[in-house]
Amino acid sequence: MLEMTQSTASNFQNLVAPYTQRLYRAIYLIVRNEQDAADLYQDTLMRAYQNIHRYDPSQPLYPWLLTIGRNISRNHFRRKDTQTTQIPEEMEIPSHYRNPEEHLVLTEESEHLMHCIASLKTEYREILELKHFQECSYQEIAQILDIPI
Repeated sequence: MLEMTQSTASNFQNLVAPYTQRLYRAIYLIVRNEQDAADLYQDTLMRAYQNIHRYDPSQPLYPWLLTIGRNISRNHFRRKDTQTTQIPEEMEIPSHYRNPEEHLVLTEESEHLMHCIASLKTEYREILELKHFQECSYQEIAQILDIPI
């Protein structure tokens, strides 16, 4: 029985492996705290593993995983009434600068853009984050947010 469980866990890990970094980033964008995001990411994978029988294989996997992650993260966010706006280095908008001045301007513009996005109402911010940071299609966004395209 233990071997079957290990095999199932291994299959699950292989199934979700292509989405791990993307899923972590999506959770981070909701909670805006690296430690909380790491914990909630693990909770998301555990919940997905426990409920894999509910997944419809005819549908894309990432929207299903992200829906679980969003629900867990939102519940956590409601309980924890604090939010930081620091963005991890791997999520910063890449810049191709020619000189230090240009780099500084692009960095300031990136920070301003992230601040503006963070200040949007949740329903608008989520759409932008899913499209531009998670690279979701409009169909995936509609499915994840349960809204019409």
